[in-house]
Amino acid sequence: FPTLYECLEQIPLLSNCCFSVIGPKSYLVPHFGDSLPIQRCHTVIEVPDNATSKLFIQTDVEEIHEIEYNLGTSFFFDNTLLHWAGNPSPDQQRVNIMFDVWVDEKSKIDYGDNYYEKQRRSDSQTNKRKRLVIKNGK
Repeated sequence: FPTLYECLEQIPLLSNCCFSVIGPKSYLVPHFGDSLPIQRCHTVIEVPDNATSKLFIQTDVEEIHEIEYNLGTSFFFDNTLLHWAGNPSPDQQRVNIMFDVWVDEKSKIDYGDNYYEKQRRSDSQTNKRKRLVIKNGK
């Protein structure tokens, strides 16, 4: 991915980047992002040709915005708002490049060495607690 890397190097205040793949008949549960000073961008690189894949963002109790994933398009959104996505295609995936950008230089955080490894361990513990809560019906 050298071309992608070169493009990403040009983005000031880039925080991180990954590929987001939603398989056929798959849906992400509604969730909130974890960082206010970050804006998330989705750049669509593969969409099903037999179904409409969308991102839903809830900005108010009664206001939900739908963004359709169209090949080659990009859009930014506030990751701290409740959002979810789905791919109703019976046999094709949806793929986008997902990257986060700091809102400004003052908000940029230096996570230090091994931050992501520590975060994965923390997330793993949190997920275990969530499963226990769901399992116990609380």
